[in-house]
Amino acid sequence: MRTRLIAAAAFFSVYFFWGSTYLATERAVREIPPMLMLAFRFLLAGILLYVGCRVARIPSPTPRQWLYGGVQGFLLVFGGNAGVTWAVQHLPTGTAALLIATEPVWLVLMLWLLGHGHRPSLRTGIGLLVGVGGIVALSGDVVRGPQGAVQLVAAAMVLLTAISWSLGSALGVCMDTPRSPFMASAVAMLTGGLVCGAMGWALGEPARLDLAAIGWQSIGAVAYLAITASILGLSAYLWLLLRYPAPVVATYAFVNPLVALGLGAALNAEPLTPVTLVASALIILSVILLNEPRPRPAAEGQPDAPRHRRKTLFARAS
Repeated sequence: MRTRLIAAAAFFSVYFFWGSTYLATERAVREIPPMLMLAFRFLLAGILLYVGCRVARIPSPTPRQWLYGGVQGFLLVFGGNAGVTWAVQHLPTGTAALLIATEPVWLVLMLWLLGHGHRPSLRTGIGLLVGVGGIVALSGDVVRGPQGAVQLVAAAMVLLTAISWSLGSALGVCMDTPRSPFMASAVAMLTGGLVCGAMGWALGEPARLDLAAIGWQSIGAVAYLAITASILGLSAYLWLLLRYPAPVVATYAFVNPLVALGLGAALNAEPLTPVTLVASALIILSVILLNEPRPRPAAEGQPDAPRHRRKTLFARAS
């Protein structure tokens, strides 16, 4: 019974906490410039996670691991979050979540092109086509939105964000990163947070940061993203991967957009048009089709596959 309660709490964490990140991000950037907000969020989460790892006697990363962690931090934390953080200022949070849900489409293609994945099967090919159909339908709805061209640019930025995350995840398979997924995540958060801070500085965001104007809602949103969505959500995700089949854990990928759509409609008065609902169905169906069961690896390969998966797929969770 205790294990079932923990499992239920863990699934709730990856379903709700991760699905709510889009609304929390939109609330945070109302009063904090986007890149600085990302820097605060990921540096806070990275420091807490790194300290926790060292307290647990997890070895510190080697210089080489810091280097590769920096590459992942750039692609996953900066590239995988910057676009959507800017875009939610101009795009409904539910729409952003649906576009992010296409990440499995890009990941399948990246792994195949880099030689780390299976050749796409018929089921995978159908999933890719259905996913693209959902993107096209959603893009048409975005163009007809109140800001038209600006929203289309925002949607394109979210897609670039998804592609960056997928590339970082695919490259992570062959990178020398810490064996502990928690330490690997801490390294990526710290290095990615620094990149976000540097980008914010280059864009002149410190001059636009009015500390006196930042309310508790924005502060609370950043704390929520760092602690609840990043650390608690990540911990729940890794716990689930150790105890449940990966396809079961991966159901978060099509539950998160539904949570985001619901929260956006309930708390942000975001419209749910018929086209959005059709696009939602297509994208979620695409994720289900792409979540194709794979044969279990040989005994000697079993430790590596989950290890890479835990290290490289954390970014959307964070």
